[in-house]
Amino acid sequence: MNLSAFLRNFLALFSLVLIEAFCYSYGEDYVGKRLNSWLYLLSGLGIGVVCMHKVDRSSLAGPSWLKWGMLTAFLVLMVYFVPDALFWMDKVPVDYKIADMLPIMEVMCQRFMGGSNVYLPIMEIWDGMLPIYLPTMWLPYIPAVIWGFDLRWITWFFFAGSILLVALPTPRGRALSWYSLSVWIPTAMLFYAFLHKSSNDFSMADEGPVVGFYILLAWAIWQGNAWFIGICMALSVLTRYSLAPWILVFGLWVLLFQKRAAAFQMAGISLALSLFLMYITGAIYELQTFIGLPKHYMEAIFKPEDYWKLEPTIKNSLGMAKFFARNDLPQLTHLQIGFTFGVPLACVGLYWRYRERFDPLLFGLATFKLSLVVFFNMLIIPLHNLFITSNFLTLALLFFYVQKRNLPLLQYLRTTS
Repeated sequence: MNLSAFLRNFLALFSLVLIEAFCYSYGEDYVGKRLNSWLYLLSGLGIGVVCMHKVDRSSLAGPSWLKWGMLTAFLVLMVYFVPDALFWMDKVPVDYKIADMLPIMEVMCQRFMGGSNVYLPIMEIWDGMLPIYLPTMWLPYIPAVIWGFDLRWITWFFFAGSILLVALPTPRGRALSWYSLSVWIPTAMLFYAFLHKSSNDFSMADEGPVVGFYILLAWAIWQGNAWFIGICMALSVLTRYSLAPWILVFGLWVLLFQKRAAAFQMAGISLALSLFLMYITGAIYELQTFIGLPKHYMEAIFKPEDYWKLEPTIKNSLGMAKFFARNDLPQLTHLQIGFTFGVPLACVGLYWRYRERFDPLLFGLATFKLSLVVFFNMLIIPLHNLFITSNFLTLALLFFYVQKRNLPLLQYLRTTS
């Protein structure tokens, strides 16, 4: 093993991960809002680039009992942070006058279980709030509605479960290494940030399903099972359809450079499951509402009665919107669309030209990360809680990066045939 090459890449990756975690939490307090946004963007892009670069990791090794050390670290993390989660659940009620996301989804779940139209205006919230959430964004909250526990436990389950999922299982041909222990540092930083510094990201936000299904998709890609990847693609894109451009590019990459059968299987399963969930929830009849959301957000920017409420979010956010004048924000949206498609597509082009320099097992995950970085950092209304999904994906990437690998480099995707 060329240990020096691996160490060089690992140290670069680990440094970028720490910078990203720092920017998400305390960066603006120390380097200012504007510089912090640039550091957050560049560190996120750097993480994707470093993970693409192929280095030999086949000789990474750790003792067999290391999985128990990882489990112990996870349990310590939970014991330490669960009291904080309980504190915020007790202090901040689920009330639409404080934050309306979870109350809206609670009503959607109640309607679905009662057999009524999920997407009718909710008259008891702001005198007629229109539900705008895709199916897998609100369906996971059904257990909380059925058994009457706090909806934030669903968020906690997805946050904690995402870490447990990627930290412990080691698929065939892979194993934990001593470097795996290093990942608990940025993991603890992230949990501390959203439970202390940016507590609204847990107490009021609805990113649990997004984080959970995106990380499940990342894990499915790392497993290399095309059938499971297709399922996870549907679950992920039906939380936020912003992932659709990357899914198309990833499918193209699999078609061109991996297995054609895997590409068709992923596409078929994903499309079938998406249509099924859209049909049974009634979301398929609301396509115009979902498609019109970007236009709705843009209109809000240019309404004086709305902009004064949105301006602090824009100016104080992690994103790039703060660098654009109000009248120039449509240009940012055009850049967002172009880069969300263009960045992963450019990576596929580079893969075709310099294939020997890229790691195929991490290529899909790295472009996944790059797509999220570009999309979230170019939002015109960059709510802080939205960025947490990208940070969780970073943790998954780092966990995978430091695992031993004995699988062949090419054509790792397995189909059910």
